[in-house]
This record gives sequence, structure tokens and C-alpha cells, in this order.
Amino acid sequence: MPELLRRTGWIKLFRSDATLASAVGDFERAKQYGVEGEILDRQAIAAREPNLTGEFAGAVYFSQPGFVPDPGGLAKAYAALFKRKGGRFLIGDARSLERQPAGWRVAGTAGAAVAREAVVALGPWSDLVFRPLGYSIPLGVKRGYHLHLAPRGNAVLNSPVLDSDLGYLLAPMNRGIRLTTGVEFARRDAPPTPIQLERALPGRMRCFRWGMRSTQSPGWARGRVCRICCR
Repeated sequence: MPELLRRTGWIKLFRSDATLASAVGDFERAKQYGVEGEILDRQAIAAREPNLTGEFAGAVYFSQPGFVPDPGGLAKAYAALFKRKGGRFLIGDARSLERQPAGWRVAGTAGAAVAREAVVALGPWSDLVFRPLGYSIPLGVKRGYHLHLAPRGNAVLNSPVLDSDLGYLLAPMNRGIRLTTGVEFARRDAPPTPIQLERALPGRMRCFRWGMRSTQSPGWARGRVCRICCR
């Protein structure tokens, strides 16, 4: 599925000499552990991303990572591959999961499913399953906001770009260029508060050749779990 996993790397931009110098030091240390990339000056940034605009002190280009331009499409492709390999999808209520002598049992619409092992992968809602079973796992919830924007004319973004000093990321997705905010920590079912997105919009207006929004309202990357560590 090469069209759903692009190996273009990503760029971390810096607007000040101080933040760039700190990042260069971090990158030099990371290279000792096999991280590949290069330092870009203003001319090199323009060569890689000619439609970026703004005064940048420099950037770090990480050449090895890939990115997914259509997460939903990738998930569907993996689901189809799973079925082609003989896998089956069963529908049931995960909250009915219970321990059995030989493993686990969960109630389903086509009858109960029994297995030796069970994986609970429900994100922030996983505690609805594991807590009644006696497990106490300290998980928090983090979420972010995004919207898709259309470039002006034939402008393109070749790879994801993090505007590090202003705290937002641009990525070329199938639905347009996605503007993504930083992480927000909130309660699982708290209403959305896209303040970060509103603050990021003025910055993005100055860094690319934009057309109209591809989506009129911001998408909300609902919730993802994160491990809570206390020291």
C-alpha cells in the first residue's frame, strides 16, 4: 500500500536562531543513535518546499519517517487484508468481556466468542472494559484538533512541516493540507475547545499559499489514551 504510506520524511522549522541552535544540538546527539537527516538553511527549505513563505532561521529535515495521507483508507486496507488472510470480524459488546477457565468470552450478535487471549484496544474508553475486571491502569486522555485547507492554484506541500516555534503542523493529506494543533489534555467526554486551532490559524496564513478551506468546520481528533506517570 505505498500510496497510503509516503516515505518523504518531515521538516521541523524554526523561526529564531536560538531555537534552531538548540534543535541542531539535539539532532547531533540523535545522529549517534542512527537518526538520519540534515540541517536546512533558508535556501534549502525553499528548494524542498517552494510554496512555504515566511522568515525561517532554518530547519531540521528528518529523512526516514513516513506519514499516512489517509488514515481511514489505511485502516480499511488493513481490514481488507486481514479478511483476505482468513480473518473474521465479529460484532459484540466489549463490556461483556469476562474471564473463563480457558481464556476469555465476549457476547456477540452472532453468539459468544471465546479465545485464549483478548486485547482491549478501545482508546480512552478501555476502562469501561478493564475496570470491572479488577484492573487499575492509570491512563489519561489527550486530543487534538485539525482542519483541511486547500492550496492556492498549483501550490503543493511535499512533506509534513512542523512550525515548531508557533506550535502547529501542516501535512499534505488526500483531503487537502491538514492543519493540526498540539495536544490538549482534557476529560474523556469534555466538550471540544478548539482554542489552539484558532490561535494557529493566523500563523498558517503567513506560511503558505492558501486557497479556501476544504472543510468548513474543524475536524476533531476525538481522544487518544496516554500513560500517566507520577514521580
